[in-house]
Amino acid sequence: MAGEWCPIDCNLATKPEVLELVDETGDPADAVIGRLVQLWLWSAMNSEDGTARMTVGRLGRLFGGSDTFWAGVQRVGWLQVDEASGTVAIPGWERRFGSAAKARAQAAVRHARDKESRRASAQGGGAGASDPGRASVAELGELGDKNSSSSPREAWPEIREAWNATPTLKPWKPDRPPKQHAEHLDDTAWCTDALAAIQRLPRCRFFKTPPTLLQLFSPGFVDKVLAGTFDEPPGRQTGRDFGDGPAPPKVFTGEVAEAFERTRRKLAAAKEGT
Repeated sequence: MAGEWCPIDCNLATKPEVLELVDETGDPADAVIGRLVQLWLWSAMNSEDGTARMTVGRLGRLFGGSDTFWAGVQRVGWLQVDEASGTVAIPGWERRFGSAAKARAQAAVRHARDKESRRASAQGGGAGASDPGRASVAELGELGDKNSSSSPREAWPEIREAWNATPTLKPWKPDRPPKQHAEHLDDTAWCTDALAAIQRLPRCRFFKTPPTLLQLFSPGFVDKVLAGTFDEPPGRQTGRDFGDGPAPPKVFTGEVAEAFERTRRKLAAAKEGT
């Protein structure tokens, strides 16, 4: 793989939590977003469950931002600090980042299998007929197709049956798999992941219409399902702890109103200066 990765909301810049942090701290939106993304990336590389040894002071030294900023991140529900144990935690970690970690691990396994298969193929291609103790890759493949009951192509009936047995999916009537990207059926790891994705699809709220089998076979679709990319409706604003939350108030009051007014005055002054 080219490198590690973790999912980031496409609408992060317009989330109520980010807007509140911008208003409360007076920091630019890009600085706020940059610190949050750095926090999540650091956590992805240094934690298995979203909890890691860290203090607020170290957060500031690593990613910037004052203690007030990180207190704001705690207030909006995106950070938990345990001063007694010297740890910080990311709420909602397993639901958001756990699936991505699983998808990365599965992709790494598939990559390792492909690499090993290519190495075995290269070694097998050099075997001569005079070496009776070494069968060619083609011979081994033919033997496996005859004797194995779990070859990749034989997984198609199981995938089709699982798909048609799921009420929320659009049924696939043909006996044959889709012509486009049917080569996926030659990949045992993909077939295993596809069955897992079919089980997960009913919980995906992204789709307005029932998903189709053509989508399942499209490049990257299975990995995205397993990574939780389609768990939430498209463009939906999510609340604290990456879950559902109340909509932002139409009329601001208290400290939020004061912060909003400060921002409005700054924008007005900047406009007059242009």
